[in-house]
Amino acid sequence: NGRQYIKIMTLVPGRRLVIPLTGQGEIRGNLRIVLDEERQRVEVHRAIDVRPRKAKGKPLAGDLGVTEMMTDSDGDRWGKGQGKILMAYSDQICDQGRKRNKLRAVQDKHYLKGNKAKSRCIAKYNLGRKKQRRQRRKMRQTMSCQVNEALNRLLKKKSPTLLAHEHLRGLKGKFKSK
Repeated sequence: NGRQYIKIMTLVPGRRLVIPLTGQGEIRGNLRIVLDEERQRVEVHRAIDVRPRKAKGKPLAGDLGVTEMMTDSDGDRWGKGQGKILMAYSDQICDQGRKRNKLRAVQDKHYLKGNKAKSRCIAKYNLGRKKQRRQRRKMRQTMSCQVNEALNRLLKKKSPTLLAHEHLRGLKGKFKSK
């Protein structure tokens, strides 16, 4: 009925596991089966060949920033909305942290009074980390998307033969921050 399936080996000899696929596409070559436990699904990944493009421009140097993703050696700025997104996320995290601290104090108060059931209930339903992890992952995906879009625009517009940037991670702790 127009549905694709994939059969994979199991630990039992001669038995295969049949997995129905939701999408339509050409299935060939090496496949990677990925188990996504959080969303309770199986993903099938396949490698595709990418045609390399010839770079036509000159070499560029980039300075990574906070308000924008990067400023190149010509002075053009790429990824200008990054600062607003980071600031909004930072404010959201700060606000949530304040509220969590208040709830933690209420939980501790109930625990010290001997009302341990109330304390456990607050910890279970209000101080969990699942929502925080989900929001952090969403933010990282948003930032990754912003960076990729900015880099794609840079590569499409200028097509540099080389793109260099500073690697400052090794300097951690050697200089005082502003």
